[in-house]
Amino acid sequence: LESVSNILLTGLAIYLGESPDTFTELTDDGNTILRMIHYPALDDHTFIPGAVRAAAHEDINFITLLITSTASGLQILTREGSWLDVNAEPGEIVADSGDMLSRITNGRLPATTHRVINPDVGFTNRFSMPFFVHPRPEAVLRVLESCCGDGDPEPAPDITGQEFLNQRLAEIGLTTL
Repeated sequence: LESVSNILLTGLAIYLGESPDTFTELTDDGNTILRMIHYPALDDHTFIPGAVRAAAHEDINFITLLITSTASGLQILTREGSWLDVNAEPGEIVADSGDMLSRITNGRLPATTHRVINPDVGFTNRFSMPFFVHPRPEAVLRVLESCCGDGDPEPAPDITGQEFLNQRLAEIGLTTL
């Protein structure tokens, strides 16, 4: 997954007209984590098809890689404002952009809003393994020059990866500053 993330980050840097290692030099030896999430099966009394299991949110990191889950339920919010089911086939990897990538690209690569809903049938355990690609704590998140120009928003001030993570965790109530 690290190799895949490096390939994607290199491609994104080239797409933006930056040096190929622009993102990977920030994420090499970063606080990247692989997390296992279990959505337990629900019985007839608690199962509501399409009910939200994980509320709409964006990931804090650079990018998230998600290998095939064991059940359906992942949805992304389209630019038109509707929810789109994302069902990866075995062997496929879903990639989404996070808040840190959005910040340093000045919103040109927006964070992907997503949620998880109940699958079509109850009695189904859903296991998901997101790979959250983070920078090193001391890496400086600075808006790229290629993402500043006429019509672009004023760039956010520089911040370290750790400071940004701490701010976001405090905003969502998982820690205090």
